[in-house]
Amino acid sequence: MKFFMIAASSPTPEQRNAITFIFRDKPEFGFWHWTPDFWLINTITDSYTSASIRDAVRDTVPGLFFAVFAVNPVPDDWAMWSDKTWAEWVQKNWPSIPKL
Repeated sequence: MKFFMIAASSPTPEQRNAITFIFRDKPEFGFWHWTPDFWLINTITDSYTSASIRDAVRDTVPGLFFAVFAVNPVPDDWAMWSDKTWAEWVQKNWPSIPKL
């Protein structure tokens, strides 16, 4: 599995939705987008790269400034200060230390 973060510079609601729809309903992707300018993405397809995701976003929302980062998360090394429901997706979809 591969992991990415997307951070966008003040996208409009329409641009946010357009980025979200790149990943929605595609079985190879999971995503978390509960903050307006930020997405966590995971994919089971090894061929995706930061550049390929950048190209998909750029083609979908031309003119928007954004960054895509590939991340190699350390299991269970993340923290949030949020409503409990925000963390549920991360707990379910971000790497965790296997329970023995």
